[in-house]
Amino acid sequence: MTDLEIAAQLGTTARNVFSERRRHGLLTGPEKEALRKSRRTMLTTGLVLGGIAVAIGGGIAAFHYFTKPVSYEDAVKDPGKRQAHIDGIVQGKIPPYVAAVQYETPQLLDKLAKHGHNPKLSFAYTIAIKPGGNEKDWELATEDQFGKGAKSLVIVFKDLYEWRKDFKGLDRVYPTTEFYKDFDVISRNVILKNEFIDAKHINTGIPGYPIEMFRDSNGRLNGPLYTLVHDLCNYKAPTKPRRDIFWLIFG
Repeated sequence: MTDLEIAAQLGTTARNVFSERRRHGLLTGPEKEALRKSRRTMLTTGLVLGGIAVAIGGGIAAFHYFTKPVSYEDAVKDPGKRQAHIDGIVQGKIPPYVAAVQYETPQLLDKLAKHGHNPKLSFAYTIAIKPGGNEKDWELATEDQFGKGAKSLVIVFKDLYEWRKDFKGLDRVYPTTEFYKDFDVISRNVILKNEFIDAKHINTGIPGYPIEMFRDSNGRLNGPLYTLVHDLCNYKAPTKPRRDIFWLIFG
């Protein structure tokens, strides 16, 4: 009798009859072989699907790891990520009058020194360069190019990332996690506001202050005075971080 016929007499299903025969060892040879093949197929399919799931999951995790933005905290802890942090800040935001925004390198600092620039305790610095220059191949713009189309190179210094270590007791009043969060905002403010506005003044001039106002009786441009005025004109206080702590440190 077939399982279907037995099931009809017992008032159950053929599947239940088959299960009972298997439980009591009453399966035929061909049935046992078919069952073994079915199990092998299910196991192989499960392993393949599991492998695909692991591969997809690992790929997604790797994608997020390698594409997630570099935070200020990342850049503080790993100097090798500082240019990537800067690039993340300025991506899609570099105006046409800025040639590049670059983190300091020994070669760049040496070149600045040779041109008489030695900024101290600065987060960033903007210099006017001749047309056609870039972060590697540049010369300082001449005085007559100020306010008349000169481009700028913005340099970000390690002080933006390392100054905190000089204030040993700061953790008591400014928790590290909050500090990292706030300085992500401040670093953006430094580059996108202060330095980019410096670059705009170098390119088009300072509104309300004609370039002629900064020349001496011999027609020479008073560079330090020009820099001081456009620094004062572009100054912007952070709007989000804790001003009380910020001004306690830098005020």
